[in-house]
Amino acid sequence: PETGKYLWKFGTRYTMPNVRIALVKSKKGCPALTFRTEHQMTKFEIKQLLTRVYGFDVAKVNTLNYEAEKRPSRTKRGVWVKQRSGFKKAYVYLASKPKPTSIFKDMEAHDARVRRIVAGAAKKAQE
Repeated sequence: PETGKYLWKFGTRYTMPNVRIALVKSKKGCPALTFRTEHQMTKFEIKQLLTRVYGFDVAKVNTLNYEAEKRPSRTKRGVWVKQRSGFKKAYVYLASKPKPTSIFKDMEAHDARVRRIVAGAAKKAQE
């Protein structure tokens, strides 16, 4: 992976620890991994997160923005609007094709490390 290289024309960006990214089931025949992220994330941030945190060799990232969906809901008090938050779907093409089980294992291991760090910080705060 390109971890130490100059990856961006304006300097090096670092990923934030509070970024939410989820692996979503891909369509049949799609060679890309599909992720659901926050709509503020850019292609570069998604690529950098996957290369630095998970160690994937990312070749290309395509994104789709989904706008917030509003649905009317009728109650006894009248009509009000429910709103689902918008999100971004990222299709990530890898340069080398790993086994699907290794992707899930890497993401689960990272999640376990983050949970241990958060639990340790909460324990220190209580002392």
